[in-house]
Amino acid sequence: MRAFIAAPLQPVMTHRLMQMQQALTTALPSFRAMAWQNLHLTLVFLDDQSPEVLEETAKRMLSVGVGMKPFSAPLAGWQLLGRGQRRRPLCLEVAALPQLLELQRRLSDMTARLGIVSERRRYRPHLTLGRMPPPLPRQELLAPLLGEPPQRLEIDRIALYSSQLLPNGAEHKLLAEAGFNKAKGGNNRKTRTEGGADSNL
Repeated sequence: MRAFIAAPLQPVMTHRLMQMQQALTTALPSFRAMAWQNLHLTLVFLDDQSPEVLEETAKRMLSVGVGMKPFSAPLAGWQLLGRGQRRRPLCLEVAALPQLLELQRRLSDMTARLGIVSERRRYRPHLTLGRMPPPLPRQELLAPLLGEPPQRLEIDRIALYSSQLLPNGAEHKLLAEAGFNKAKGGNNRKTRTEGGADSNL
């Protein structure tokens, strides 16, 4: 099963990104928006893993946020990622704050201990809004979409998702979720199962 760990978006940010997608769709006929349910900040790709490995990943995720506080990262600009593709991901860069890089490092270390090989390339935090052919649109079109001051992404939890490739795009399903613990040794950690029930661990 293909899977990844990401930071879910707050509803207000999801709504703002949907407005950006609508503006891009209107201004750029070649732009194809990503389904709003799939908007997230990817932290670690897990590729194909067995149900047993994903279950253990969900358990160990609970310890990753211990000692971390929620934080916010500003959206830093636009990028057209990928090479050699007819349609490339149009993304909003997220500022690589030390807290965000530390969270991603903890997750990479945790998954490595499970035998999961992470991507070798440098982590570049971003939000993918959709796909379009190059080149990147003019900045005078894109810059106003960020607003003044720039929007900020609130990060207070991490989530494990499965990903299934379908003819009309990927379908992501929440498998587990874990919040941050401000104090080490706290006992308010939670996990959310696919069925949606929360349980204290």
